[in-house]
Amino acid sequence: MGSRRAQAGFSLIEVTIALGVVAFALLTVLGLLPIGLSILSGAATQTGAANIAKEMSSEVQQIPLSEITTLPQKVYYYDRSGTQVTTSQGAYFSANFAINDPSLPGVPADYASIAKTVVVTLRYPQNIPAASQKSVVFALLAAQQSGN
Repeated sequence: MGSRRAQAGFSLIEVTIALGVVAFALLTVLGLLPIGLSILSGAATQTGAANIAKEMSSEVQQIPLSEITTLPQKVYYYDRSGTQVTTSQGAYFSANFAINDPSLPGVPADYASIAKTVVVTLRYPQNIPAASQKSVVFALLAAQQSGN
């Protein structure tokens, strides 16, 4: 009866090997954690930039072409999710825009009277010096609708 009891459990060597395998697996997973967090942060930044681009695009579409050139040339501030904030404090993104005549190959010169290019420059993050900030530049084409 005593010999059966000794065969029923795990030996110390088996437990040590099992703990070693589990520890190795956990260390591998924990080593991937910083990479995953970095990717998550980049994805959040790209999502915020996309939200800002969508908002700027919808605002430009609502403004008549005759008023686009009179828009105030100011800096707009946004938080990390792309929501506009009133001041630079707490802002992650800053956006400014420039109005240009479109320069498209093969387009007649008089096209500039019925269309404008709005170039938006998005800079981030705001809490570091301007020379170290990253930037995203995108252009929106605003054209006069027929009959307006």
